[in-house]
Amino acid sequence: MIKIHLQLTWEEFEAQFKPIKNPINEDAALDGFMFETYEPEVTIVKSTDPLKIWTYGDGDDNCSLISEGWHYVNRLGYVLTEVPFDPNCTYEIDYQEHGIGVEDE
Repeated sequence: MIKIHLQLTWEEFEAQFKPIKNPINEDAALDGFMFETYEPEVTIVKSTDPLKIWTYGDGDDNCSLISEGWHYVNRLGYVLTEVPFDPNCTYEIDYQEHGIGVEDE
């Protein structure tokens, strides 16, 4: 099965998937949406529907991206959403292009 690849702006991602603010750390990266890779935040991530977990991590060409699913390699953190992603698609959200990122924190 061939998956459809979709590239979204941060604004499109927010509107479509409705990311959830980190309730433990209101000053979290990604405008308060990133969950860390360690306790206690990762406990929340692990208890979430897998189709609502997104990984924020290092991509190719020294850029950071958000992509669907739980990934371990090159991860920097996670984003959780109210709306699940379509498992028949792959997604790529390049927040740097839109001025949102860890360096803003």
